[in-house]
Amino acid sequence: MKKTFILMLVILTATLSPARDFDAVSPSGHTLYCDVVPGGAMIVGWERPQDGALPVRLTIPPVVSAGGADIRVIAVGDSAFLHSAMLVSLNLPASVRSIGCCAFKGCIGLGSVTVPAGVESVGEEAFAFIPNVEYRGAVAGAPWGALNLNAYKEGHNYYSDSTKTHIVCCERDVSEATIPPTVTTIGDYAFYFCVGIGEVSVDSTVVAIGSSAFTKCLGMESAYFNARLNSQEDASYIFSQCNNLERLTIGPAVTAIPFRMCYKCTALKEIEVPDNVKEVHTDAFMGCTSLETAVLGKGVSRTGLSMFEGCTSLKYFAATDSLRSVNTFTFMGCRSLRDVVLGDNVETIGARAFYDCGSLDAVCLGKHLVGISEEAFRDCRSLEEIAIPVTVRNIYSRAFSGCVGVSRIACMSVTSPTMGQGVFDSIDTGVEVYVPCDSADSYRRDANWQRFDSIHGTGYYMVVTANDPRWGRAVVTRLPTCEDNTAVVEAFPAEGCRFVKWSNGKTDNPCQISYNGTGYAYRKAIFEPLVGVSEPEPEPGVRVYASHGNIVVDGARGERVVVYDLGGRQMTAPTSCTTCIIHLPPSIYLVKVGNRKAEKVILVGS
Repeated sequence: MKKTFILMLVILTATLSPARDFDAVSPSGHTLYCDVVPGGAMIVGWERPQDGALPVRLTIPPVVSAGGADIRVIAVGDSAFLHSAMLVSLNLPASVRSIGCCAFKGCIGLGSVTVPAGVESVGEEAFAFIPNVEYRGAVAGAPWGALNLNAYKEGHNYYSDSTKTHIVCCERDVSEATIPPTVTTIGDYAFYFCVGIGEVSVDSTVVAIGSSAFTKCLGMESAYFNARLNSQEDASYIFSQCNNLERLTIGPAVTAIPFRMCYKCTALKEIEVPDNVKEVHTDAFMGCTSLETAVLGKGVSRTGLSMFEGCTSLKYFAATDSLRSVNTFTFMGCRSLRDVVLGDNVETIGARAFYDCGSLDAVCLGKHLVGISEEAFRDCRSLEEIAIPVTVRNIYSRAFSGCVGVSRIACMSVTSPTMGQGVFDSIDTGVEVYVPCDSADSYRRDANWQRFDSIHGTGYYMVVTANDPRWGRAVVTRLPTCEDNTAVVEAFPAEGCRFVKWSNGKTDNPCQISYNGTGYAYRKAIFEPLVGVSEPEPEPGVRVYASHGNIVVDGARGERVVVYDLGGRQMTAPTSCTTCIIHLPPSIYLVKVGNRKAEKVILVGS
């Protein structure tokens, strides 16, 4: 056994570290692996920094030492720096005469690399995927897989030519991303690993963006994205892994959110998708672990596949009635998500859409839902109530498996929906189940429902929601029966908020409801905050809050009032008033009164 282990260790070591004759240290402090070849030394590899390391600026010396002798560096071997994406600068000595196949393939962080004119041979794909190669020598085959050759340079940017319509890349130590109005195309990896960039604005003149254009811009804190893209196929990973990106504003020209646009942007806390966006592509905000609030505009009819998967801090999600489908894996692993209000027009919930949302305790499925896919709510351990609308025809395997906190289930279809295996696995058999009065006996005989001990008939089932779960909650304190169709609902505002009315206009609280129909009765409790949500009280005498779809500033006494969006754009002209009533579309705004600290206000549709 010991010999076998040692043999495996030797094989593993040989795999991880290429065989070489000696090591040398570069002027930039990096260890280079070297072989002795006729005429000098060849670099065959290097000691790669660990994952997550800062950008590397590497200088390969013209001479290395071995055993006290100086040896001239004349070659870079096959795959020597393959996929070293952390390289952002490379100085090749004039002594180099040959560069092997795939030597720098995938070193996308380089942006632009200069190949000495004296190089006499270059292997296939030696610079594959690097944005630009500068080479003035005579070797055929340039740019050897690079995306551009001998770009036009002006300022910090490299362009495909002097018209400056296509940014190929920029200098990696740039401190700002300058995109001139002439630019219509931003190339693949153009600003990749530019850690000095703090903010960027991509305007509507841009119609094409390559993959990973701003990936790993680790210093970026804010971005305004307003590209009028002709195609979404290549515009992937645009801001991926920009780990300090806190504010992203999506402009009016954007019609689709590209694939993995903000993948693993771990500092992003809020996102609003405006009404002009019609489509959200796969994994758009996947792994944004600090994201707490997400609002979808009325242009989106279907959430993106895995749109918020792994957003472990997401607490609040809202969409308009235009939403028709919740896609597969949309909220998978969103373990902080507590309350979800899906519009009445949602018809399907995809497989594992809410899988492992361990904090989810309330979800309103809407009136027109027809299908709940496999494991859609599996392991939602805090879910207290399952209310299956009359319209649901199919519930697929293990849709609610592992929902151990459920205490009440309602299914108001006269005939039980078609159900897959293990739909209610792990749910206690003693929970209260409510079905139509005339169907109670058939449900008790149904194989899918026989496991439950308490199946009750009811004239209808009462469902209540809040217009914003952060502002309050609503509960049913009395359910109707087959003999008495009276239900009672009650609203409980959160601290700093107040109850306004029910969706039918009544202001009673508690409120008694008599419903003469069948199936479900719905009521929404309308709450409003007294001050900006989750913000400290404003200075005495000034109140800033949302009311009936308006921003209200009370007590300004002639001070200057200005409203901004989260991207810092001014949304209203400065005005002076004592009480201001400002109407703007539903969104999240910052309201500045005089020299006071800006107050955050969230406007949602009533």
